[in-house]
Amino acid sequence: MTTSTRVYLSLVGYDLKLSELFRIYLRNTTENNSFYLFQWLRKCCTDSSINKLELVEEVIRNIDQLVSWNKDELRDIVERLPTIGQKFVEALE
Repeated sequence: MTTSTRVYLSLVGYDLKLSELFRIYLRNTTENNSFYLFQWLRKCCTDSSINKLELVEEVIRNIDQLVSWNKDELRDIVERLPTIGQKFVEALE
């Protein structure tokens, strides 16, 4: 888990799953500050302790909202995630 994720969890005092943390982050994000969400997603992609399949599910579940905020940033995230494949990246085009 990334350092920022650990800090957040210690601040809120909960042991949250990644999907729950993603939903909280998404609810508190707007198009104007979505840069921070995409940065967090990038860190999650490189963190070996994070369940990438859970992250893939959340990204796919919220794909429309993420695309509307920043399609290029999302394409970069999707390319880093396992099991999505090139077809999904091409669909973002």
